[in-house]
Amino acid sequence: MNEPFIPIVLFFQLHLPTNNVPCHFSQFPMRKSQQTETDEVDKPSKSQLKREADQAQKLGQDLLNLTETEWGKLKLGETLIHALRECRKMTSNNAKKRHFQYIGKLMRTVDTDSISAYIDNWKHARAADSRQHREIEALRDDLITRGSPAISELISRSPKIDRQKLRQLVTNARKAHDEKTTSTTARALFRHLRDDILAWQKKPIDGG
Repeated sequence: MNEPFIPIVLFFQLHLPTNNVPCHFSQFPMRKSQQTETDEVDKPSKSQLKREADQAQKLGQDLLNLTETEWGKLKLGETLIHALRECRKMTSNNAKKRHFQYIGKLMRTVDTDSISAYIDNWKHARAADSRQHREIEALRDDLITRGSPAISELISRSPKIDRQKLRQLVTNARKAHDEKTTSTTARALFRHLRDDILAWQKKPIDGG
């Protein structure tokens, strides 16, 4: 004969001591297998740890592009700064690779969020400088190629520019270009254009 079915809640009420203390399932200890599963969920995966280590190393490599003055501003600490200095001296790729791993570990001791933000701004500024450099080169090459028409166009856009100096620099650069001689005149023209363009950016053309 089959035993009668007893609901689980009623079963606990019948078999547990009745001392007027409420019974909760949370009072029963978790099985070891269940605890292990919970720990595994909370523990970072190997791939996540690998990504974090790679990001720390990449950030350390980016720091090598900055000056030591900038390192000081970022408050990297003497240990990390010393490691960065040593890395700059290394010529062996294998040695650098091992040292980058060490730098990555040191990066865990600093504020990586602020460092990452600083480097992002630095990269954007570098990109803007590189773009401006290419634009000035294109302007210089156009002046050398077309001569007077290009000079007139530039003067119309930038009336405060030193016209006499500009014309002389363009004439010298065009002559060196035509003669296919090695000359510093093209670089001199580039510097003049760069300095004037930076001046235009800092103040209005009308001087107001």
